[in-house]
Order: sequence, then C-alpha cells, then structure tokens
Amino acid sequence: MDIVVKGRNVEVPDHYRALVSEKLARLERYDRKVIRYDVELFHEPNRRQAKSCQRVEITGKGRGPAVRAEACAADFYAALDSAVTKLENRLRRTHDRRRVHYGRSRHSVRPQRERRIETRKLASLPPNASHARASRVPR
Repeated sequence: MDIVVKGRNVEVPDHYRALVSEKLARLERYDRKVIRYDVELFHEPNRRQAKSCQRVEITGKGRGPAVRAEACAADFYAALDSAVTKLENRLRRTHDRRRVHYGRSRHSVRPQRERRIETRKLASLPPNASHARASRVPR
C-alpha cells in the first residue's frame, strides 16, 4: 500500500508522514484492494476561520470505487484523527455490507434436515394421502 502525503502551500514534516502511515496502516484490515492513499493538507488563510483553518483530505484508490474522507480542525493532527475516523467508519460499513450479503440467496431455504423429516412423514402415510400431501408441499 502506497501512501502519498502532499501539502498545498504547507511543508509536511517527516514525523507527520510517519504518523499518517501509522494511522492508515489500521485501515488495511477492512479493504485490501486499496492500493494507494493520497493525503492532502490544506491551510485556509482566512483569519475568520481560525478554528477550522487546517484541512486534511484522504482519498483511497484501488480496485473498485474510490473512498474519500475530509476533515477540518485547528491543527493538522486533530484533522488527521477526524479524517481517519471518518474513513474507517466508511470502510467498516462497506466491509460489513459485503460480508453480510455475500453468498446469500434472496429467499430463505429450509435446512436439509427438515426436508428429510418431511420426506419420512410422507412415506409413512397411505399412498393416496401421500400423493395429495406431496402436491401441496412447497419446495
């Protein structure tokens, strides 16, 4: 998994890159198809938005749809934590959705044991009754 950290009008220190790779390593357990994470740092120069002047945007690219999260905070560390949490929630939801719905049929199917019991019951009935009963049993 490649992690690309870049800043727009911002210098990205090496310890921040290490923190980003450490945080994004947790996300690999949810989706192994993501090949590359792009992390972009923005600084809002407007003084009126000092409480949320640092913005972090994370985009995961790979096979399948791109996954994206964005967060704003007073500093880049808090924004990174918030963005990683958002991305983790999104990946966990898609992972759970994929795991629950994979391989299930649309209609519920009776277990094999119940079918065997019904077959034994039908075999014990008289011939005329079993024929009439067998025509009404849904499969």
